[in-house]
Amino acid sequence: MTITGQSFDTTYGMPIVEYSDSDGYMIGSVYADFVSSDGTSLQASVPDLSSVYSGTYQVKVTNKTYEGYYVAIVGSATMTGWGRDRIDSDGDGWYDDEDCDPYDPFRNSSCVETCGGDGNTPYTICNPY
Repeated sequence: MTITGQSFDTTYGMPIVEYSDSDGYMIGSVYADFVSSDGTSLQASVPDLSSVYSGTYQVKVTNKTYEGYYVAIVGSATMTGWGRDRIDSDGDGWYDDEDCDPYDPFRNSSCVETCGGDGNTPYTICNPY
């Protein structure tokens, strides 16, 4: 992928390109492979995004500072992914990954008897032991 802009800087190391979802969760990151000498263009591989759902994502480019930290954000943009829509198997308005019983349209956020949930959250993670 090629990203154009300005202020891409390799003085202290290659910039990092981070991808995050609409809730701000990081879904992937890569270091730039190449930055032009004038800092207006960079090339980077795209991380594996095969598990993301269709939707809008944020791409952020950050330069490395002299202290060794990636805190100098130089730009961001949005990108759209498609081809993997979220599924609502029972049609109750809760996607399967949020629904504590994705195949019963009458149970979606009150599955207290499953794994000791509190009845208020859509999905309860079961303890493995």
